[in-house]
Amino acid sequence: MIRRGLPSLCLAIVLIVSMQTLTLAQSNPLSQYRWKNRPLLVFAEDADDRNTQETREALRASACELTDRDMVIGWILERGESRLGATPIDSRTANALRSHLQVREGNFAAVLVGKDGGVKARYAKAPNLEEVFSLIDGMPMRRSEMRERGLNCDTN
Repeated sequence: MIRRGLPSLCLAIVLIVSMQTLTLAQSNPLSQYRWKNRPLLVFAEDADDRNTQETREALRASACELTDRDMVIGWILERGESRLGATPIDSRTANALRSHLQVREGNFAAVLVGKDGGVKARYAKAPNLEEVFSLIDGMPMRRSEMRERGLNCDTN
C-alpha cells in the first residue's frame, strides 16, 4: 500500500514546489534580472516629481556607464506608466516591486539592486550617479567584469 501511495506523494511534492517557485517569481519581478543586470528602480508618485526629473536627466547623460555596468532602469510610478527596462509593467507588478523593496506609496525612492538580487543602496532623493557607479565598481563581481572587459566608456 505504501508503494502505490509513493508516486502520488512524489507528484504532490513536485506540484507544491513548482507552485512555490512560480509564486516566488511572481512576487519578485526582478528574478529575471538576477546574475545578468543591476536594476536601479526609481519609485515616485508621477513623472513630474522633481527627484524623478533630476534622476531621468542624470541617467540620460550616462547611457554608456549604465550599459557598461549592466544596469537596467525601472520607473515605478503611482500615476502614469511604469516600466522595467523597455517593458511597460502593470500596476500589479509595480505594487509587487514596491512591496518587495519595502517602498511606501507617496515617497520617492531609488533602490539599487545587485546582480545577486540584494539591495545595495537606497536613496530618498535623486541619486548622485557618480556615487552609484563608484559603489558598483567596488563590488567584487564588477571588479571581475572590469578585468575581463575593461572600461568601455570615455571618462574625459
